[in-house]
Amino acid sequence: MAASNASSFLFSLLIALLLFASMQLFRTQLSSSQPLTIAGGFMGSLVFVSLLTAVSNFEMNLFGQNFQARVFPEVVTCLFISMICCAFVHRVCVTTGNLYSRRFHIWFVYLKVNQNN
Repeated sequence: MAASNASSFLFSLLIALLLFASMQLFRTQLSSSQPLTIAGGFMGSLVFVSLLTAVSNFEMNLFGQNFQARVFPEVVTCLFISMICCAFVHRVCVTTGNLYSRRFHIWFVYLKVNQNN
């Protein structure tokens, strides 16, 4: 059974907040070595994915089921917020988080395009 847009919005927003809180809680450990800094960037990309899911579900709940998130306002804003979350940890987290987030977004677009075929 699939979750409704409202419950999915709340759940993904909660995940984003928990990821951000854990990034802040383990800030010193994440910036202590190179592999952990890359892991911090990956956590930042998960913040991006969960924020984008939350925003998209909120808009679908507000504007109807056929509403889709667009690149400029929604995706760019969620990417900017997740990069700010990464910047609180380490500057390399911003770079790796940006690369992982773009890869996730391209992968989701690829799945959406091939789902219709």
